[in-house]
Amino acid sequence: KQWYQRRVAITAGIADKEKEKGITGYTDTQDELEKISAQKGVADEQKGKVLEDMSDMSDKLNEMIRDKKLALAPIIKELRPLRSKCQELEHIHSRKKKKVPTATLR
Repeated sequence: KQWYQRRVAITAGIADKEKEKGITGYTDTQDELEKISAQKGVADEQKGKVLEDMSDMSDKLNEMIRDKKLALAPIIKELRPLRSKCQELEHIHSRKKKKVPTATLR
């Protein structure tokens, strides 16, 4: 109880000094700023964690993409000449189809 009375007296003394100096409410403002600063620190810490998690996820996705590219590279290499051959055969088929009269196709 005594410490509470002492605190009230100190707070009243501070309020009187603030009023005397023309800065009424300074201590309250300072306390509020400190509280907001602490909240900002927590928010910044959470934001940092989220960014770190996103960075880890990005790294994992990039690694998965790299692995898939490595797995697909030989298949793509094998497919390229086949595509070329397919285009060539389609072209030949198209030319031959034009030479055949439409009545023959029915």
